[in-house]
Amino acid sequence: MEYNSGIAPATTIEADKAEADGSVTLNWYITAGQALEYNVYYSEDNQPFVLWLPNTVWTMATFMGEAGKSYRFVATSRDRYGNREAFDANKNIKVVFKAE
Repeated sequence: MEYNSGIAPATTIEADKAEADGSVTLNWYITAGQALEYNVYYSEDNQPFVLWLPNTVWTMATFMGEAGKSYRFVATSRDRYGNREAFDANKNIKVVFKAE
């Protein structure tokens, strides 16, 4: 018998590099609980976060950035019971795209 604890899953996001030339590979994973789907957000040059990948089952994607800009990324998840991880901008990673 499965049990719904009512506790949302916890997600971590990582980048394959902190400084990129045109693209960066991101991957995200659960550190607590079990995820059914994820939302992945980005912020360009410290602007408000924008939803990039809504309700995805992917755990990896490539992001194409603009030269000379910096981006922050956050991932959240939802489990099969509907428990959603709260968005927390402090759990971001930052990637800087080199100027041309």
